Amino acid sequence: MIALLSLLSTGESGEWFTIEELSRRLRCPRRAVENAIENLRLSGEPIIAGNEGVRLTDSPRELSEYVEARGRRAAEIHRGTMRLRSTLRRMEQGDLTLWGAA
Repeated sequence: MIALLSLLSTGESGEWFTIEELSRRLRCPRRAVENAIENLRLSGEPIIAGNEGVRLTDSPRELSEYVEARGRRAAEIHRGTMRLRSTLRRMEQGDLTLWGAA
């Protein structure tokens, strides 16, 4: 995690890094980079993400916008999870056929 934070900190102000680029530079799998980023966020580092990649920010406005977008995404994931649980129950009870198949 320290190597990742160091790499993000060495970027020019506002420089974005793709997960693939970080994975290549750190010589570790993409999933390891994603986990490290999340762990850094959990420790309080202001890492934001966007279409361009990820980066550290020192802007309260940017961080606020990212937090709001992340909250909306978490709510969408939660709604989908709840619906899938309902579908699972119907499947387990034999009450669900897919695409009209018997």
